[in-house]
Amino acid sequence: MRPTKAFYWIALFFFTSFLSAQKPPVFPNAWRANNVQVITIKQNQTYSQSYNASYDWNLLKTRFDQQQNGNTISFFFDYKAAKMWYVMTIKGEETVSCDQFPFHRTMVSPNFLQNGIYNGTTTLNGVLVDHWRLLDQDASKWLDFYFKIHTDVPVRFQEVGLEINLLNWSPGPVPHDTFDLPEKCNDSN
Repeated sequence: MRPTKAFYWIALFFFTSFLSAQKPPVFPNAWRANNVQVITIKQNQTYSQSYNASYDWNLLKTRFDQQQNGNTISFFFDYKAAKMWYVMTIKGEETVSCDQFPFHRTMVSPNFLQNGIYNGTTTLNGVLVDHWRLLDQDASKWLDFYFKIHTDVPVRFQEVGLEINLLNWSPGPVPHDTFDLPEKCNDSN
């Protein structure tokens, strides 16, 4: 016996009702991630870098650190002051460079996916994840977000030519001194 057309319509109704009933994940107000892999693809070439990241919504600050040959390159973002600092430390000893730039961006809020579209589940690196998508205003560009299934634990953010994998992610709080600039930076402001 074949299912009737009515059966398919009812199944479609329940399936789409389930998808629309999914609540988007909400980030905690503070979090850290060790080993954030950023993969970019430009002109068919793949580039990969790893960072440690810290985020605090209440302070309106983020920080990214990259280790290279014992040296540290850090990016401090203060969204309230609309400033970004590029800091270089050689072999953990002395800050040799601290450059400040204007930075006029809006910090990503914990509930940034409130208008996201749920796209079901998929598997990334052997992990079952929920797939969410954000579209820009004219739906010409999108960002894909993947979270461990039924949780607010992020796994990957992705758009055309860019993939960000969050490894060793943990919710906050983040120690406030994480966002303190080195002394040399304070002297140069």
